[in-house]
Amino acid sequence: MLAQEKDKVDTIIESLADGVFTVDRKLRITSFSKGMENMTGMKDSDVIGVPCHEILNSDNCTGNCPFANTMERGYGLANIRERIAGKDGDTIPVFISTAFLKDSSGNMELIATVKDLSEIEKLRKDVNERYQFSNIIGKSSQMQQIFELIEMLSDADCAILIEGESGTGKELVSRAIHHESHRRNRPFVKVNCSTIVEGLFESELFGHVKGAFSGALKDKVGKFEYADGGTLFLDEIADMPMSLQPKLLRILQDMEFERVGDNRTKKVNVRIIAATNKNLLGEIEAGRFRKDLYYRLCVVPVVMPPLRKRKEDIILLLSHYLEKFHLKIAKKHRITAVTPAALSLLMDYNWPGNVRELENAIEHAYIRTRSDKIDVDSLPKTLKGSLEKNITPLSLESSPTTMNIVQKHFINELMKKYNGNRTLVAKDLGISRTTLWRKLREIEQ
Repeated sequence: MLAQEKDKVDTIIESLADGVFTVDRKLRITSFSKGMENMTGMKDSDVIGVPCHEILNSDNCTGNCPFANTMERGYGLANIRERIAGKDGDTIPVFISTAFLKDSSGNMELIATVKDLSEIEKLRKDVNERYQFSNIIGKSSQMQQIFELIEMLSDADCAILIEGESGTGKELVSRAIHHESHRRNRPFVKVNCSTIVEGLFESELFGHVKGAFSGALKDKVGKFEYADGGTLFLDEIADMPMSLQPKLLRILQDMEFERVGDNRTKKVNVRIIAATNKNLLGEIEAGRFRKDLYYRLCVVPVVMPPLRKRKEDIILLLSHYLEKFHLKIAKKHRITAVTPAALSLLMDYNWPGNVRELENAIEHAYIRTRSDKIDVDSLPKTLKGSLEKNITPLSLESSPTTMNIVQKHFINELMKKYNGNRTLVAKDLGISRTTLWRKLREIEQ
């Protein structure tokens, strides 16, 4: 009887389109379904007894392994997003779910179901392609213009000045420009001008020879030489000493310099991208920055918009961070959304720290919340206190633009939840079908 039941289960598993495999306590593969064979291009006879990381080679094999987490926590995991090795060296996006399983001898094993997300990811990519560029996220008109600038500047190979408040993503843009350019396989070297002691600035950038000054016990290669052939990112360029700015100007013009204590001229091929959160024209007026250097750097200005001026991007960023922290933070319950009141607060806040502050706030909330949704209580106190008002549940009669964005998000989510049944959506929202119909028309406009 047991044998018949086992044969029945095996038949069901073999008929599934999704992949199923089992491993022992040492994570060696003990069974491998037809679905896994079709997905990976490997036969069960080739993988039985082999450690699963050698076969799947997934993103988390060397770190946050789903099987290791299952054994450590004592319960199975559901829908862990991974990428595994597929046929011909391709990578396959998948959901992996794990559970404990006893074999016929009573020994404990682990079982995993693997769902191929290739088609879903393709559809998602088609939808979101225009909203993400090299890890920079935004669908606002301001960010779409930034994406266009990145593409244009990637081929231009000129010096670039990126301006914007702290936390707006200036370094991300500089890396995107480098990655999209012909220099992508050469070094990207970052220098934070605000953290270098003024007396060591020249040595840090250009290097020095042994004996050039007290403490120079050996030759040192500077950042410009390290970046040869690639990109040098000078962050907080406004903090560069005036005495060093003419030498930077010379490199921009002639691509040559001398190490400290050396009279031999070195030539390099470096693209310079500079960034600042200060008003450089004001620094020029104050005599702290050279006008000729400014115009040499600012061929095509890139000005990063603050988050408060592109609030339509907040929901897109929230989705990104919820996915990111799901992979980073081990929690029993996956957090998939925020409550209407919390989202209202996030949309109303002014975000002086911009995208970096938003990311920190969501990580803070992700750690603190006990449910599957981020609520007001889980958000940082500094964020709540700054509003100086009581946050009430979402009102569908509110009029500000930011509230309209919140309404659109939650109505769309409820329409998905109830498969487009407007009666159930209206009941959930506590409004009439007529009011819902009117709101749906406003959303589509």
